[in-house]
Amino acid sequence: GGVGGADGGAVGGGADGGARKRRVGEAAEYDPRKAPRRAQTAWNYYTSKARRALKRERPQATEEELQALLKASWEQLPAAERSVYEGKAAADRERHASQLALHASLHASHRSASDLTFGGQLPPLPA
Repeated sequence: GGVGGADGGAVGGGADGGARKRRVGEAAEYDPRKAPRRAQTAWNYYTSKARRALKRERPQATEEELQALLKASWEQLPAAERSVYEGKAAADRERHASQLALHASLHASHRSASDLTFGGQLPPLPA
């Protein structure tokens, strides 16, 4: 794969060892130097899957119509199916918590004394 060439290779990626383009829904490798991405909710997991199916069924639907359909289908989702998405959300909250703890431990030495004294908040200005 060349750099976005006619061979269909991803930009900057391919067999030559460069970075490859991620697929939809594929998690990025975590870099502890950066803050971790937020945990996804059960609703996020459900809508990411259901939206694709709805768009195939109703390609002319507006975003507002899709949102209304997604909301109605989520509210009618059986508890057993809903628990699948809630399980994914719980696992992602655990992932977020562990990555956040790692991130905080790596960056704890970068905090100044004033950050620790005032809990990260700036002190009030004198009147």
